[in-house]
Amino acid sequence: MQSAVRQSFKAEAEGRLSDSLRAVNGDLAAHLARHPIVRYRSGKVLLKQRKWREAAVALSEAALGDPQQPGLFSHCAFVLRMLGDVTGAR
Repeated sequence: MQSAVRQSFKAEAEGRLSDSLRAVNGDLAAHLARHPIVRYRSGKVLLKQRKWREAAVALSEAALGDPQQPGLFSHCAFVLRMLGDVTGAR
């Protein structure tokens, strides 16, 4: 994130305002995409689309990113069960 902020400042100082915004927004989007809540929401949508493997990845990342939320683990267990991994689901 710091690198993107530095790039943004440099581009702004050089008058490249579009590049300045792009540097910050692109890095922010990448950072937010990894946030547990965003991963959880992605996982829920993927579940509804029955994209089990993709949902498993997103929900696992969410659960590992915020292990204090037990509900995330129940969603992981559900999707693992749908993939036939009964042992992993337990």
